[in-house]
Amino acid sequence: MKRLMSFILLLVLAISSITSVYAQRQDGIRPSFKQGYARSAGESKHPQLWKGLVGAWVPDLGVTGNTLHDVSSFKNHGTLTNMDAGTDWVVSEGKHTLDFDGTNDYVDLGAAAVFDITGNMTILARINKTGDAAGIAMAGTILGKEIVSSAGYSFELLDSDDGSNPRKLRFFKFGLTPTSHFSTATIPDNTWTDVAAVYNGAESIIYINGAEDSSPSATGSITTNNDSLKIGFSRSSGNTDNYFNGNIIYVLFYNRALTPNEIAWLHREPYAMFERRE
Repeated sequence: MKRLMSFILLLVLAISSITSVYAQRQDGIRPSFKQGYARSAGESKHPQLWKGLVGAWVPDLGVTGNTLHDVSSFKNHGTLTNMDAGTDWVVSEGKHTLDFDGTNDYVDLGAAAVFDITGNMTILARINKTGDAAGIAMAGTILGKEIVSSAGYSFELLDSDDGSNPRKLRFFKFGLTPTSHFSTATIPDNTWTDVAAVYNGAESIIYINGAEDSSPSATGSITTNNDSLKIGFSRSSGNTDNYFNGNIIYVLFYNRALTPNEIAWLHREPYAMFERRE
């Protein structure tokens, strides 16, 4: 009987181990403030993904009160604004995320010079839009440094009541021709989606779940402004406040154009750059 019990215990442990490995492969790399993570390219197993990384705001790393930590080397930490640190940190898909109310919630990331990008850039995020913005706004900003439709940039998801492009992504880059780029596909509410916007000096490219959606030509230099970069809010024409309504698990910001392979890689493993070198 003892031998049988020992065999069953070993079998259970083996199955548990296999399941754990499978879960890790499915979920990718899951660093956290508690477990630790690579804090620089020198510590990372994938240092190439640190190249050009000017901001990495990852609620999933752990709850940090009224501050959203920038875990890139620039450390431009964000301040939760009009948000409740006790209730706006929530768990979804087994991950920590911030909950934006679509009325006045946002994270202020400051106006560091590194955010004044006039050329190549990449914005990546994992989002779940749960409704439209309040008031007359017709878009929810994911990341933006836009000032009344005259300068800067913004990556947004249009609301369902937008008259021309409902539920489509919009990538604004003032100073470029054309200024606006809309996705071809729509993004449904209450669906977790990986989105990315890239400008490479010749094209504006939107990716959805790691795959290219559209890539029209675009040329020029992006105009800068003195406004702060924000997650969850930007102000467009007519002083319309574009607040995001839903959840955001991470936002990554690069001052270079990531390649299609890198976009696909970060769709599969969004925290690959934080995996420690062995």
